[in-house]
Amino acid sequence: MKVECDDWYGRNLDAEQRDDGLKCIKDEKRLALVEEELAEQSKELAEQSKELIELEQEQSNPVPKNIRGKY
Repeated sequence: MKVECDDWYGRNLDAEQRDDGLKCIKDEKRLALVEEELAEQSKELAEQSKELIELEQEQSNPVPKNIRGKY
């Protein structure tokens, strides 16, 4: 993923176009925050997916778990 940086005149330059070839510090920080937020959202989605799978399994088995062995 390219990290872009504004030069002194406000033009948007990517790291390859800049003299030093380095990424902007502010963009690195922003990118780190976005990656952290995405990781949190991914974790939340995994938990929700697990809950949905459990609910689907419960609905496909209408007999409550505590009575299954008695039949």
